Amino acid sequence: MLSASSRKTRNEPDIAAQDTNLTPTRTCDAGLTGVDNPRSVTLAPRHRRPTYIAETLDALLEPYPEVTQTESGAVCGGWSASAGEDGTVHVDGRGAAVDGLRALARVAWTTQDKRGSLDPAQVAGALGTLATAGLRI
Repeated sequence: MLSASSRKTRNEPDIAAQDTNLTPTRTCDAGLTGVDNPRSVTLAPRHRRPTYIAETLDALLEPYPEVTQTESGAVCGGWSASAGEDGTVHVDGRGAAVDGLRALARVAWTTQDKRGSLDPAQVAGALGTLATAGLRI
């Protein structure tokens, strides 16, 4: 997976300088190609969150589905994600599992920002659901 965190690992000084300068044209991509994984994407700190999440780098050339924030969480494609009172994130739906990851990431990041942290156990069940649906974990 190519993501903001993998870019920092590969080219730390350049990316750090861009982050410091808040370059508005820079976006971060997350392709699930093995450098990162769905767990690291959902638990990413604010400065390492990808703008786009895709299963392969080729998918970054295709139209990107909208991730919509809802009152109870987020939806993308046929998937919805929400967080419980304790911060545990849940997903439900069908269709492309990567759409579920996109919804999950949005809710996980919102939850992490509100609570100050998010434990890996709080996303484990949702990631298990997506793995069952075919997402490579």
